[in-house]
Amino acid sequence: MIKKEKGIALMLTMLILFALATLSVALLNISQTSSINTARSHKSIVTFQAAEFGIEDGKLDLVEELIQGDGEILDNDISLNRADPELNPLTKNCLALHGYTEPDDNPDFSTIYYNYASNNIDKFDVSDPDNPVENPSYRDYDNVTSIREFSNDDFFTGYSYLFFIQRVPIDTTLEGYNSVTQGTYSPDLSVSGETFDTQRAYYRIISCGFSSGNHEYVVPLQAYYSTGGLPGEKFNIQKNLILTGFYRP
Repeated sequence: MIKKEKGIALMLTMLILFALATLSVALLNISQTSSINTARSHKSIVTFQAAEFGIEDGKLDLVEELIQGDGEILDNDISLNRADPELNPLTKNCLALHGYTEPDDNPDFSTIYYNYASNNIDKFDVSDPDNPVENPSYRDYDNVTSIREFSNDDFFTGYSYLFFIQRVPIDTTLEGYNSVTQGTYSPDLSVSGETFDTQRAYYRIISCGFSSGNHEYVVPLQAYYSTGGLPGEKFNIQKNLILTGFYRP
């Protein structure tokens, strides 16, 4: 009887140890899965925030251009060739997410026109503080510097964004306003010297946020704005941007 009881006690001890080991492995797996999900969630959220920051950064540049300008409509006077073999792959992916998916070898669709692109080029050359000179290429897409870092904080190291500002067409006009339809695959249709006192102009900012590491997360966002119009109309506020749409493609 004593030997039999010892055998049962040993078996129970082994079963309890096995159950505890199984439970420990399960808890470890749950902890690891939770950590992975938390990291993925963090990456997804911060990448989205980087894309939002791109929209806001582009908006500030657009407002600055409108305020400093002489009242003329900002045209799509700069072009980018999607078929360029040296084009940054992140830029190419971003443009594709925003609808630029036509074959690159088609000359009708390989060139994209825009007004302003993100970059790290200083707007003014202040080597002579008394006579700052505007850098002619500060609005241009640059294959090296156009993708901006999202933050200097170590917590966001590696996250970046890119944006383009474009004058765009609309399907119908607001009552009391005129407009000139404008695509982004051809040179701008507006005439040089055209001003906001005769029409309302429409712009969009396309942005992409890129995650850190191998950039497996790319978040595209678009925001649409209008400005200008006929003097005296209730929607006309000089050099003011009105948000007309915001969505994630």
